[in-house]
Amino acid sequence: MDRGEKRRVVTALAGHMLERGCGVREVERLVGETYTLVREPAGSPTRDAKEYGTLINACGRYDQPEVGYRVCRGDREESLAQALRLLRGHREYLAKSMDAIAEAGINQMEAIQYFHAADRIRDTVVGIAASMALNREGATKDLPIIAFATAEDGIKVSARTTRDLVARGLDLAAIMQEASRAVGGSGGGHHAAAGATIPPGTEQRFLEIANRMVRAQLGASRPSGDGQNL
Repeated sequence: MDRGEKRRVVTALAGHMLERGCGVREVERLVGETYTLVREPAGSPTRDAKEYGTLINACGRYDQPEVGYRVCRGDREESLAQALRLLRGHREYLAKSMDAIAEAGINQMEAIQYFHAADRIRDTVVGIAASMALNREGATKDLPIIAFATAEDGIKVSARTTRDLVARGLDLAAIMQEASRAVGGSGGGHHAAAGATIPPGTEQRFLEIANRMVRAQLGASRPSGDGQNL
C-alpha cells in the first residue's frame, strides 16, 4: 500500500476501536516503527527485523541455537528452511500451551493472578505463553500474571504485565528479584517482563511476597480472592 492507503486503513481502525470503548493510548499503539532489512528478499521473514528476531528466538527456545547462528551468518538454504520449521513448530506449540493453561486454570490473589504449568509448557516458552494468556478470556487485564513451569534447575517463574500498570508504578524486575531471593532463588528483568528461578515447593511463599509487593507498588486495594480459579 502507498502512504495514503495506509493512512486510510489506520484511520478506519482507530474509529473502529474508539467506537468499541478503546482508550486513546491503545489507539496510539496502532502506529509504530518498523525496520526493513532491504537486502533480504521481499516476503521473507528475514526482511522484517521483528520477524527475523522471532525466527532466531524460535531456534534458541527449542535447543537449536546453531541453526539460528548459521542463518545470521547468511545461510539462506538448509539452515533457513530448518529455522522456518522450528518457527512453525513454535507457533503450534504456543497454541497448545493455551490449552494447557486453560486446564491448569488461572488463579487470582488480591493483586496478582497466576498459573502453574508444571511440565506441560517448556520453561523456555512459558513467558510467551503468559503474555498471550494475559490477553485472552479468563485473565484479568488489571492484574500482572505470574507463570510457573518445571525446569532442570528448579521452578521457572515468568511475570508479565501491561503498559498501563507499569505507568502506574509496577516494577516486575524488583518483585522477581526480591521475592525469589526470599525463597532461595534469583531473578530480575524489566518493568513489564521479568523472571526468576526458585526451589521447588516455594511457589506459594513466592506468590505471597509478590502479591504483597504488587499491592504496595500500585497502592491499590482489591477485594480478596486468594485461590479463586478463573
